[in-house]
Amino acid sequence: KSQQFFFSPGATVSWNFIDPRRQPDINASSESLKRQKYLFTASARGLILSIQEAYYGVQQSQQLIDSYKKIYAINKRQLSILEAQKNIGMATVLDVEQTRSQLFSQLNQLVESTQFYVEQTADLAALLALPPGTLAIPSDMAVIQGSWPNPLDETIQLALAQREEIMANLAAAESSQWRGISLIRSYLPVFQLVGTGSLNYQNGFRNVSVDNDPELDYASRSNWSASAGIGFSWSIFDGGINAANAQSSYAESREFKAA
Repeated sequence: KSQQFFFSPGATVSWNFIDPRRQPDINASSESLKRQKYLFTASARGLILSIQEAYYGVQQSQQLIDSYKKIYAINKRQLSILEAQKNIGMATVLDVEQTRSQLFSQLNQLVESTQFYVEQTADLAALLALPPGTLAIPSDMAVIQGSWPNPLDETIQLALAQREEIMANLAAAESSQWRGISLIRSYLPVFQLVGTGSLNYQNGFRNVSVDNDPELDYASRSNWSASAGIGFSWSIFDGGINAANAQSSYAESREFKAA
């Protein structure tokens, strides 16, 4: 009779210690991350600009409504004076009706301006992510905060240097350039350090007579083996696919720089 147990685990580890594509891939990913950061900053700046425009639009409408209210109050008093003058013969019906018509037109402008003001405050509330149905009404009137100290040329240069869209395009161009380099380098060999190890373990008994105790012939054996070496892999020909993709990446890089 026989009874045996075999256990043979093994492992292989490889490390590409010379990979021509590694650094270009890292650089391409780094530039792509920069581009995403610049685009996020540009989106945030665009939102802030929209909030500022909406805020000062609300302020402008509020000042316009205040002006309409003052003009309406003055013309309303003028109408009362003309009606009193008409009663004593110092004004004609035509004068009174013309003033009344002007007053009605001004009241209509005041109503329209108020409706537009409500729409603007609702838009401002939406930009501020306030709950639906909320109006964002400024608590203070707009006042001059100061003057811009830089001249026009310096202002333009400063804006160009800090324009996130330009920097995002430059980062995208660099990322495409590095991707092209990585694709070209895919034709170079990759050197590897390879290590393997295995364990052969066996225990049990075999060919033991039925009358004998198998424990007396029970045995276990183990054997370790390991090896290490250097190898390489080399994709010499792929039909020019990676070369064509690299040229496409270079062209994409030029487009980003020209944008």
